[in-house]
Amino acid sequence: MQIALSQGRVDLHLRRLQQDETAEIDVPGGRVWLLQSGVYDIDSGGPDQPTRVTVFEGSARFVGGGIDTLVNAGDALVLSGGGTLTAAVEHAAPDEFVRWCRAHDYDEKRLVSHHVSPAMTGYEELDEYGESAAAPAYGEVWYPRSVPAGWAPYRDGRWVWVEPWGWNWVDDAPWGFAPCHYGRWARVDDRWGWVPGEFAPAPVYAPALVAFIPPPAIAVAVPVPVDAGPPVGWFPLAPGEVYWPAYTRNLTYIRNVNITNVNITKIDTIIAARRPPVTRRRRSSVSNSQTEPRRQWCRRGPSSSLGRWQRRRLRFRRKSFVRLPSL
Repeated sequence: MQIALSQGRVDLHLRRLQQDETAEIDVPGGRVWLLQSGVYDIDSGGPDQPTRVTVFEGSARFVGGGIDTLVNAGDALVLSGGGTLTAAVEHAAPDEFVRWCRAHDYDEKRLVSHHVSPAMTGYEELDEYGESAAAPAYGEVWYPRSVPAGWAPYRDGRWVWVEPWGWNWVDDAPWGFAPCHYGRWARVDDRWGWVPGEFAPAPVYAPALVAFIPPPAIAVAVPVPVDAGPPVGWFPLAPGEVYWPAYTRNLTYIRNVNITNVNITKIDTIIAARRPPVTRRRRSSVSNSQTEPRRQWCRRGPSSSLGRWQRRRLRFRRKSFVRLPSL
């Protein structure tokens, strides 16, 4: 991950950092590398304020302005000056902002696993907003609480263009990240449930696990202005249905993004054919598919209401970064 912090302050609880991963924070005076999992607080400073790199747990390295130094746990590196910096080391003391961040952090050990890896971005919200139960056909299934009558996944939110994937679904629900970018959805006893599938230590992100409906096949009535173009429709993929991305033909990625919810023999058969599968709408999906005029869909910009989960992530109080897959 790499963050450009041109102004302001970031409090980070970096829970895990693999050998092939790097964590870099770029401030106006240089670069900070987080060398291991830990708790960090970085203030970019300003014209009359120094840059501060505080390490409560872990270790970091700062390079810039003629300085190349390590910052150990319990220390705060204070950087002052213009082009050439001066450095001093102080004791790392939590202030009101740090105490607030820790109070709003979560204890990973207290969370129910939900049959998912802690490396899955967004799994932390599942406990608060839903409950899990075993279903005969799907194994562990998570059900959201307090959804309105007639609710369906991938309905309340919007599409945002994000490289390298293209159109990404941004859900309005505070719990919406993990269930919309991993696993599958299914109707269980007349209720929508999220099926994470087989356990994967390093789950692979997808921009939206849906199938799109070509305009001629949309059978529902959609009021569309004359100049808006044909409607665009989509519906959630069910367990056993293969997700075939348009943004890559990397066969390893296609296999890994499907492996939790699709039989490996089926995946390999489709990969061997090197063409996308034909996904047929199941009876439960027909009435729950979503449609919009094409022009309205394409013009939608970043969501004005990303939901509390996404806004909390933008404050970097928790692990908020999705590892980019090899495409």
